[in-house]
Amino acid sequence: MKVQTVKLVYFSPTATTRAIVKEITKGIKAEQVQHLDCTLPGSRTAPMPVFQDELVILAAPVYVGRIAKVAAEHFATFRARNTLAVLVAVYGNRAYEDALRELRDLAVQSGFMPIAGGAFIGEHSYSSEQKPIAHGRPDTQDRHHARAFGAKIREKLQQIETIAAIKPLTVPGNFPYRDPGTLPPMAPVTNISLCTLCGKCAHICPVNAIATENPATSDENICTHCCACIKICPAQARSVQNEIMLNIVNRLHTTCQARKEPEVFL
Repeated sequence: MKVQTVKLVYFSPTATTRAIVKEITKGIKAEQVQHLDCTLPGSRTAPMPVFQDELVILAAPVYVGRIAKVAAEHFATFRARNTLAVLVAVYGNRAYEDALRELRDLAVQSGFMPIAGGAFIGEHSYSSEQKPIAHGRPDTQDRHHARAFGAKIREKLQQIETIAAIKPLTVPGNFPYRDPGTLPPMAPVTNISLCTLCGKCAHICPVNAIATENPATSDENICTHCCACIKICPAQARSVQNEIMLNIVNRLHTTCQARKEPEVFL
């Protein structure tokens, strides 16, 4: 089966998921690549057109062993016909647990036919210079793994004669999925003396938790703790100060230092 166009559909607040899927596409060597970035709120307001007779890479970060809730809810609205899917879950070097299974189930329920899945590592949302967690990933090795995964996908596509002949994809994970638990409302805070009101944090927030007219404040009730606002702030004015979040950061920094490598399933 020859695929001329690959559609990349991803949710990527801190850009690590986007980086991985771009490398996978290089390995696939499609003639055309179309990005459907679902990260910002405006990209999720209009209904997604039905995917038909194409190859789609569905990708999202892992939060507490599950696909990021915002991404999962949006992906659940998709509809597909005769469309192959590659599933990509990106986690911060702790564990991806049920995320890839959840993504596969979402894809199947929407009408996609998954042919490959991968769990890759990206710098953890809570990582910082002071408390690094998978700092700098995806790195050179990760990008190589992603391109190699893309090459394997290309080989598998060449062996597929008809969609009807595709066997169900098996990936790790359990159902019912892990209960991610519930944290009290909290969000990164702003050091007013450092904030320049540039608005970059408000622009990058995937759930509009930061008001454009007053970017120094955050809505704790809708913040997803992706920390994109912290990573993009040019003045380093935003940081984690909540005691619960700080305890989580310290625990992850201590327990997630051993390097984990990507896993792929075809």
